[in-house]
Amino acid sequence: MASCRRPAPLRLVVFLAIVLLRWSTNGNAAAGGDDALRGDALALVRLRASLRCHAHALRDWSAGNVAAVCAWTGVRCAGGRVVSVDVANMNVSTGAPVSAAVAGLDALANLSLAGNGIVGAVTASALPALRFVNVSGNQLGGGLDGWDFASLPSLEVFDAYDNNFSSPLPAGVVALRRLRYLDLGGNFFSGEIPAAYGGMAALEYLSLNGNNLQGAIPPELGNLTSLRELYLGFETIFKISGEFCQRVKEYAYTLRVDEKSDVYSYGVVLLELITGRRPVGDFGEGVDIVQWTKRVTDGRRESVHRIVDRRISTVPMDEVAHIFFVSMLCVQENSVERPTMREVVQMLSEFPRHGSDQPSPSSSAPETGEESSPEKEPNCYKLFPDLLT
Repeated sequence: MASCRRPAPLRLVVFLAIVLLRWSTNGNAAAGGDDALRGDALALVRLRASLRCHAHALRDWSAGNVAAVCAWTGVRCAGGRVVSVDVANMNVSTGAPVSAAVAGLDALANLSLAGNGIVGAVTASALPALRFVNVSGNQLGGGLDGWDFASLPSLEVFDAYDNNFSSPLPAGVVALRRLRYLDLGGNFFSGEIPAAYGGMAALEYLSLNGNNLQGAIPPELGNLTSLRELYLGFETIFKISGEFCQRVKEYAYTLRVDEKSDVYSYGVVLLELITGRRPVGDFGEGVDIVQWTKRVTDGRRESVHRIVDRRISTVPMDEVAHIFFVSMLCVQENSVERPTMREVVQMLSEFPRHGSDQPSPSSSAPETGEESSPEKEPNCYKLFPDLLT
């Protein structure tokens, strides 16, 4: 007699179908996640190649090692994607000019290439999750027009301090609605400050110091009601209760960037060299390098040892004190009391250097037996006797 098999219950059939469907979906999702992470790894491989790195730098960034991308030097992952690339101060650059593009990393939130001496151009585009960018301390040149800021909608921090950018200030940054920190100082940007910068409502920090800017300060900067620090090269303005906007507008209507503004900026640069510190950000809220220096030294040359960067300990202290003296002249609050750049150059060049090859007073004395006249004090101290203390 032929056997008769009962059909599987409908409930069991449905259950098995659901299990198979979930298995298939999870498998596809895992495969998709692996593909995305592999894409991140290959994007980093391309970035390393375009940066023309030293052979020893970022060696693990290899197409043959993509499975270990989350363990690569400077790379951090989350949720199965690359979210941070931080290779700051790793000496990756050979010094050869580059044209590097950061792209294809749509989960990347943090990017730091700072302090590597990279020469040439680095651009970024189509990075929707990117929040923090630091390319300071390199030798990037040209402008920032290659940056597609409109495709970086999440960007909050952009630090391009201390490079060789030389075009007009980038207009594209005004598209960054979430930008809170913008540092374009220490470059060679030229032209005027765009009035459109006054429309970056979320901005809390703006530094444009140390550039070749000219013209009036746009009164639109007074619309930056979230701004806490503003540095334009000759004055640091801090938010003090509700007075900030009015103060910015007063500066905008009464001050122009002129030679004495450049002198102030140069004085700040001298203080940076002496102290090894950035002009703002290292001294607490509401304090810049000029205010801090005056507070610590009371403006006295004899107290310069209190602020000297240990890395220049081999420089004779009298030379450091002389440079400090010149810097204090340059950062006088009243611009009419500051020396001209010609006077600054004269003061720096006339400092008496006592090299070992110089003759001693006894050997240089005339044979007539007359005493040699005492060494003349530099003219700068006669020009500004009130700062001799």
